[in-house]
Formats: sequence, C-alpha cells, structure tokens
Amino acid sequence: MKNLQTLQKRFILILVLVLLTSVVQYINYAQARGKMFWTESSNWLAKEGKIKRANLNGTAVEDIVTGLYGPVELELDLHNNKMYWIDRTTKKIQRADLDGSNIEDILIGKRISSLAIDVKSEKLYWGNEVLEVIQRAKLDGSNIENIDINKIWITAANIELDLDSGKIYWADYWENVIARANLDGTETENLVTNVDGVNDLALDLSNRKMYWTDVIHGKIHRANLNGLQIEDIVTGLRKPFGITLDFNSHKIFWVDWDWETDSYKIQRADLDGSNVRDLYTGLNRPSEIVLETDGFYDVNPDANKLTTTWARVKSK
Repeated sequence: MKNLQTLQKRFILILVLVLLTSVVQYINYAQARGKMFWTESSNWLAKEGKIKRANLNGTAVEDIVTGLYGPVELELDLHNNKMYWIDRTTKKIQRADLDGSNIEDILIGKRISSLAIDVKSEKLYWGNEVLEVIQRAKLDGSNIENIDINKIWITAANIELDLDSGKIYWADYWENVIARANLDGTETENLVTNVDGVNDLALDLSNRKMYWTDVIHGKIHRANLNGLQIEDIVTGLRKPFGITLDFNSHKIFWVDWDWETDSYKIQRADLDGSNVRDLYTGLNRPSEIVLETDGFYDVNPDANKLTTTWARVKSK
C-alpha cells in the first residue's frame, strides 16, 4: 500500500511538471507572436527608408517594406490586416498588408504630420500642415473632409483618438500645447500649455492618463487626460519621440535619437517610468513604433520568481 501511494505521488508530480512545462512553452510562444513595427529613414533623399518588425521578445527582426524615401508615421489596422504610413519625402499616405505586400498610395501631394485610425467607423485622420487643419477620410482616402477646429494655427504633431468619449487629441509642437476637441471639431480646449519640445503623444484611456515625449529636455511626461498632475517619469534621454503603450505588459516604448554620436535606439520602461532598458540599438533613424500586442502574454523573469501578466488570448 505504501509503495502504491509513493507511485501515485510520483505520477502526480510528473503530471504537474509536464503541465507547467506546457504552460511556460505556450506563454513563451504567445509572447513571441506579439510584434513591434517601426519606421527607419536613414537618408530621405535616397530610397533607403524601411518599415521593420520584430517579435516583442527581441527575436526575428526583419524588413517588411523597403525602397521608401522618408517613412515616418505608422498605424496598424489589425481588423483589416493593413498598416498605414506617411512618406515625408514624397508627401504620401501609403498602406500595405501587415506582411508588407500590396503597397498602394492612399493620398498624394499632402504635407501630412500625423495619422490615426478609427477602425470601427473606417476613418483615417491626419494633420494637414498646409491648410493648418485636421482632416479625415475613408480608409481608402476617399471623401476627404476638414474637421473645423476653432484654432488659428494647428500643426497636429501627433493625433490620438478617444472614440468612447468622442474626442480627438493632438500635440502641437510649434504652439507648445496639447489640446483636444470633439470629433466634429467643437469644444476645443487646451489641456497642457507651455510644453516646450512636445513631440509625440499616447493615451492610456483605462487609467485616464496621457504620455508625451519632450525632445528639448530629454524627458517623458505624464498627466491626467484633463492635463492636470503633470509629472516627469523618464529623464536623462537625448531626443525621445515615437512613444507607444503596451497595456498587456504595462510598458512604455519610445525611440531615442542621439545626434552627437549618430546612435538611435528603441527603449522600454514600466508605465511609471521605472526599469528603463534598451530593446534595439544601432538602428537607422527610427521614428515611429506601433505594437501588435492585443491578446498576448508578457512574461517578466525575476531573480526569484517568474511573474506573468495575463492578457486576453485570441487567434491572430
């Protein structure tokens, strides 16, 4: 009887180990499926611009679009398996499949400063620096309309959407403000003023926070969505921009340029600015980061334990 109990305990232990191994392998597999996309424009006068992607665990870096001039802004439409970008040199909005195939021009001859996508309404938003307005159109570029925002000057350095609240946010580098309005342009309000160096903006709608990069002072700031309680969360950077958030792993990602040493990298930190680390170095002037992370795990190894942040897992 004692030998039988011992065999049963050993069997249960082996079964538990097998299950744990399977879970860890699946988590690592799911984590590897999360993707980061970014643009690189090493020479805007030559066709050396690229769109690249890699796994979030740092593996499988690949070029998915090459032969571009000056790709800068980048947005993903995961519902339709598309990515959109601005080519600053050719003054175009272009799109392709997420694997880089089927490239097509959406808008041509526009001086465009930012992109945002409303997938549900199938709308594309951008800032027109010539007309000094924010515009929108269907995802194929048709039916362009101006959003009549009550501002004399608007460059819309970065556009973000809060669709649940019916709001559009933007950062204006030249006016040094972060502002918002209704999606139809009414009820414009300046949220943060006198913000020298504001360049890129990201919204955390769940926690009612906004994050932005400061290219003059080398910082990342955070505030409430109403512009109150401003705080510095990352300091000591060179020229940070291209900020994006990963809510599954509670991380911030951004690009940092050091023109003095001609070095460019992508960095990451926790949402409170702690645990800053380099993800990718030696890049060719990256400017924008977007993540394909919805539904994936993020595994963070620790010296004493393995902690796992769970997210909704769904088939991509």
